[in-house]
Amino acid sequence: MERLLRRFTVLAVLLLAAAIVIVVGVAFLCGAIYLALLGVAAPPIAALATGLIAFAIALFILLAAYLFSGRRRVGSTRRGGNKAHRAPFAMELGNLAGDEIGDLVRKHPTAGVLVSLLAGFAVGLSPSLRKTLRSLLEH
Repeated sequence: MERLLRRFTVLAVLLLAAAIVIVVGVAFLCGAIYLALLGVAAPPIAALATGLIAFAIALFILLAAYLFSGRRRVGSTRRGGNKAHRAPFAMELGNLAGDEIGDLVRKHPTAGVLVSLLAGFAVGLSPSLRKTLRSLLEH
């Protein structure tokens, strides 16, 4: 279990770091598009075109993610099927994960601070992640 949790933690940190790098890269890309459009359009028009291009790219990515996600809805889960059976398992799994993460943070406090910092940046930068976390905490 500890090995699995360690691998998950490393993967989570790498994904958060990649997300931060992607956000910075997209910001630079938008800046480059804006500067390129300044040569042929007025600043407000260049800003509008840059925003629309970024919005179109985001919609394309979301559409691709939706099409390739392969989510299949099963009738029993849609109607609430066996939620009562999943709750104790989820609570037990959450308790185990919390204990393991707590032990890891106590053993490696510097890494714990780094992971917390990266998670904070990810939550701060991603409105959809904030919305997902809020909905998870409310239920």
